[in-house]
Amino acid sequence: MHRIIFVIFASLLMFSACDLRPTYDPNVVGILAQVSVSPMEDRKGQIARSALQRSLNPNLLNAERRYELRARVSTSTRVPLDVNSEFQTAVETLTIHGRLLDLDGSELWAGSSSRSSLYAKPQLPTLALDTQEDLWKDLASLAASDITRQLSVFLVEN
Repeated sequence: MHRIIFVIFASLLMFSACDLRPTYDPNVVGILAQVSVSPMEDRKGQIARSALQRSLNPNLLNAERRYELRARVSTSTRVPLDVNSEFQTAVETLTIHGRLLDLDGSELWAGSSSRSSLYAKPQLPTLALDTQEDLWKDLASLAASDITRQLSVFLVEN
């Protein structure tokens, strides 16, 4: 029993000594607000760009732009064997690939984030489009949050 308490206490001490600041730290929020997101192609790109902008600058701070995030989106759909005539299950994967550039155009950071979801894909085309777009929004929001986390660690350390 004492060993367990000691391990927990030691772990807490170790983690409290790390220098990682959360993304809601005012200094980190100010740094992330300096990142502008370049326009992206097609509807999936627009959705991902909007998610990145919301994630990087949720308070809509008016900060001087010091960095540019150039990103692109890739998606894939994997459809397992169809077992139901009304709905078809599918695994949708959305990946945001990003490159952070300074004002001189030098690449400072590159990274990506993928998110997947299993969903029931309706057979009716109009329902499928609405469902697909909602799914892209959810996946883009999760991937954008991860990209923001990666950027916050990079920008605070450099």
